[in-house]
Amino acid sequence: MLPVTEPLFQQTLAWYFSYAKSYFSDDANCQEHILLKQKHSLRVAALIGVLARELGLSDEERVLAKLIGLLHDIARFEQYTRYQSFHDKVSFDHGEVGAKLLCEVGPLQGLDNDLREILSCAILHHNKIDIPTTLSKRETLHTRLVRDADKLDIIYLTCSYLKNGSRFPTVFPAGAGQVSPEIVHALARRQLVEYGMVRSLGDFHLLKAGWVYDLNFTPSLDILHRRGHLSLLKAALPASTEIEEIFNQIQHYIQERLG
Repeated sequence: MLPVTEPLFQQTLAWYFSYAKSYFSDDANCQEHILLKQKHSLRVAALIGVLARELGLSDEERVLAKLIGLLHDIARFEQYTRYQSFHDKVSFDHGEVGAKLLCEVGPLQGLDNDLREILSCAILHHNKIDIPTTLSKRETLHTRLVRDADKLDIIYLTCSYLKNGSRFPTVFPAGAGQVSPEIVHALARRQLVEYGMVRSLGDFHLLKAGWVYDLNFTPSLDILHRRGHLSLLKAALPASTEIEEIFNQIQHYIQERLG
């Protein structure tokens, strides 16, 4: 059985760079999006390692988590190359396709079947609204870890655009600064917002803020709090009593969870 150690991660990392490079393009727009996802996955792998260490997990669990973080968006390269979109509804479910692509990851061919199943399960479910209650304890742990790290990095990237005044890759309709009442009402009830509900850039920022209710681990909330990203998201939204109340409620929730 192939041991899950740091050398295995480094071998998989080398494979990953080669795989991503096979999708590099002379088209500037395509290349920008391929590099966007490559850098995102590298950050998620690093962040998930931090979360695993903060949670006191074993070295094997930490490396397994890093492998999942690195490979969770492996299908994004094919997705954007074929469809010029990261929108699953107009292309394919990148979690499902990513789980199937694991068979192509050479360095992982010697993994124990149980470990391969955990990898596949976490990648399959990282982008779903809910985690199935039928998963094993380890499958649930690693699925929750990658979901947290993924969300934290997407929030980080969103706030980097806000701080730098950069354009957002996603195109939003007119009235991009406004927010939809149904999203405001959902977050007021601590309900998660689905991407299909987003109608504006303001909705997009609110969706990210609402992810706080879907973070599974205290260290994840602590990272979000220390980075100050919620303040940036709030500042990008139109001032209103409803928005103020939503963010007050979010801060209260974080304080409760952090004790």
